[in-house]
Amino acid sequence: MLTQDYRDILNKRLDVVKGLPIVHTDGYVCGLPKNHRFQMRKFREVFNILVRDGVVDPASQVVSPPHISEQLACLAHSQG
Repeated sequence: MLTQDYRDILNKRLDVVKGLPIVHTDGYVCGLPKNHRFQMRKFREVFNILVRDGVVDPASQVVSPPHISEQLACLAHSQG
C-alpha cells in the first residue's frame, strides 16, 4: 500500500500536468541481454516515438514517479 507521503508527492506532480498525464522515467529501462524475452527498452522507444510524433509533450504531460520503498517494491517483486 502507498504511504500518504508518496500519494502527496505524486498528487503535487500531477497538479501541474496539462492534458493526459504520462508517468515515465528512464529508470523503467534496465540493461537486460539483447535476446531476453522481456525487452524493457520498448517502453523508452514507444515514449520517444510518441514525443517525436507530437502525441506527448514532455514539458507539460510527463510526470516522473517518486521512488518507492523496498517494502513496497517487494509486494510485486521477489527479493534477491
